[in-house]
Amino acid sequence: MELKEIQYFITIVNEKSFTRASKKLFVSQPALSLCLQRLEKELNAQLLFRDKSNFVLTPAGKLLFENGSRIIEMFHYMTQNIYDVVNFSDGVIRIGFSQFYGRYYSPELFRNFYTRYPGIHIELIEDFSNHLEDYILKDELDLCIIPLPVLSDSIAYVPLFQEKIYFAAPKEIYISIQNNSSNLPTIDLSLMKDQSYILLKKYQKIRRISDDICRDFGFSPNILFESQDMNTINNFIALNMGVGFVSDIIEQTSSVKDKVNYFRIDSDKAVRSFVIAYKKGTNLSSASKRFIDLAQECFSEI
Repeated sequence: MELKEIQYFITIVNEKSFTRASKKLFVSQPALSLCLQRLEKELNAQLLFRDKSNFVLTPAGKLLFENGSRIIEMFHYMTQNIYDVVNFSDGVIRIGFSQFYGRYYSPELFRNFYTRYPGIHIELIEDFSNHLEDYILKDELDLCIIPLPVLSDSIAYVPLFQEKIYFAAPKEIYISIQNNSSNLPTIDLSLMKDQSYILLKKYQKIRRISDDICRDFGFSPNILFESQDMNTINNFIALNMGVGFVSDIIEQTSSVKDKVNYFRIDSDKAVRSFVIAYKKGTNLSSASKRFIDLAQECFSEI
C-alpha cells in the first residue's frame, strides 16, 4: 500500500464522487477504480458499497479513511518540518515582550521554537507595550506580543489569546459576593468604592482599563499608590494594604493565595485580547511567519 493510494481513497471519500475526485487529482476514473481494487485486494476487504449514483463506506473503509487521513496529515507534517530544518538553518528574529508577561509566556514559547528551528536566533527585547509598538514602527523589532488596542493604524496583528482581569482583595476584607457556577465568585465592584486602591501606572494599558471599569461602576478609585508591576501590587494586597486589579496569570501563579481573594468582574472590559503584532505592509521573513504560526499553536491551548 502506497501513500498515493491512500490519498486517492481519501479524496474519493471526501469528494463523494469518482468524477470529482478524478478532476481534483488529475487522474482518470479508470485509474481510480483500479487503485480501489488494488487496496481491496491487498486488505482483503471491501471498502465501499457502490451503486450507480452513490457509495457508502464499509466498516473497513471507514477505518482506512480515518487512519489514512491521520497518516497523510503526519506525512505532510513530517515533510514540512524537514523542509523547515533544511531551509531555516540560520537567521535572527527580533521579538518584543513585556517583562511582566514575558516571564510567564516566553520561556515555553521560545523553547518550542528552538526545538523546531534550532538554527534561528531570537533576539528578545523587553519593554512596555506602547514602547514595543514604537520599536515595530521604527523597524527595530520584527514582531511583538502585546495587548489590544494597538495605538497605530500602521500596525497589523494576529490574535493569540484572551486575558481576564480580576479584582483582588486581602482576605481580611469581608466581601458580599454573587454566587455562580464559575471557579471564582463575581463581585459587585460598587461595594468597593471606599477601599484604598493599589494600581498600575497611568501609562499602562491595563490601568486605563481598570479606571474605565471603576467609572462604569460609578466611582473613581481612592489611590493609595501606584506600581508598574502586578506582582508587586499582588504582594501589597496580601499585606492588607489595599485592593486592586490583576491579570488572571497572577491568580493562577500567585504564591500568596492564602492571603488574597480573587474575584471575577461583571464587565466586558474585564477581558482583553493579546496579539502578535508587526508593521503593516512588511514582507515578513519565513522565520517570522513560522514564529507566528507556532505562537498561535501554543496559545491555542491557553
